[in-house]
Amino acid sequence: MVTVLLAKNRKIPYNREYTNRIGLTKEHMMDSKVKQALATTLHNWQVMTAYQSEEKEAVADQFQSSFYVFIDAVRDWALRQESLPLTLDEMLEMDMIQDIFDELPAPLHLNFETEIELILDRVERVDEDKYD
Repeated sequence: MVTVLLAKNRKIPYNREYTNRIGLTKEHMMDSKVKQALATTLHNWQVMTAYQSEEKEAVADQFQSSFYVFIDAVRDWALRQESLPLTLDEMLEMDMIQDIFDELPAPLHLNFETEIELILDRVERVDEDKYD
């Protein structure tokens, strides 16, 4: 179960319907490190897809690096959970993961799913593998 720390150290289960009803948004609910890394990744994706010059490779490298920093933040968050889901489907049903999918551009969905599978299998990529 994912819990969220609210004012006065009160924890509640992370439930999208409940949090929407009381006026909390996913920005309130997403892990701050994941949120920041996701924002950087999305920014770098936009820059990369709009960039039209000889330096496009450097921009792509910057995006790729930010994507794996984002994945590391998701891994850290997932491993801090009281119980990690056992299957990809269970992980994909988690509200924060659904929120990430909502924000990620469609071309990145498969990459993100692949990385989620590796997290569930407790496989951590070596730096060289991240960039192949």
